[in-house]
Amino acid sequence: MRKGARQRCLISTISFNLDGTVASTTEFWGVNRSEIGMRIMVVEDEAVIALTAVAVLRNAGHEVLPPAYSVDEALALGAERPDLALVDINLAGHDEGIALARDLLQRYSIRSLFVSGQVEAGRANRDAAIGLLSKPYDAGSLLASLEAAEKLLSGGSAPSSPVANGLELFGLPSGQQSEQHVC
Repeated sequence: MRKGARQRCLISTISFNLDGTVASTTEFWGVNRSEIGMRIMVVEDEAVIALTAVAVLRNAGHEVLPPAYSVDEALALGAERPDLALVDINLAGHDEGIALARDLLQRYSIRSLFVSGQVEAGRANRDAAIGLLSKPYDAGSLLASLEAAEKLLSGGSAPSSPVANGLELFGLPSGQQSEQHVC
C-alpha cells in the first residue's frame, strides 16, 4: 500500500443527451486524485466491464494496471506487483479465476478480491481470495470494497457490518499476514 493520508472527495459523473439535456448523474465518494491510492490489477474477460472498472478506480486516485482479459495476461502482469487483484471467477466460460487467484498469491504474494456473479463458487473457495464483490455492482460499491480490502490488507480486521452492497469479506486465512508492496 502507498503511504500517506488520503482525503475523500465527492466524484460526480454527468451524462448528456444529444440535445444537451442531462441524461443521468452518478455521485460516489472517492479519494482525491492527487493522493496515491492502491495499485490494482483488474482481471475481467468482458472488455466493457474491465474498462469501466479501470476508469472508476483511476478517477478515484488508484494506480491501475492495464486490464488483463485472460489468465496468461494476468500472470504476466503479476510481475508488476499490484497491491490487489480484482479477479472475475468465470473467465472464458470456466472458473479459471479461482486457480488464478491462488497462483497470484503463491507466485507473487498478491491477494485477490473476487468480482463475480459466481457467488457460490467464490464462497466455496474463500481460501483463494480475501472476499467477493457480487456482480452486478456500482461504482460506489467497487470503491467501498477497495477501501475495506485496503484496511484488511493493512492489518486491520474485516468490518462486522456490510460496507458495500454485494461485498462479502472472507478475511485473511488464520496465521497469515499480508505482505505490503511499497514502491
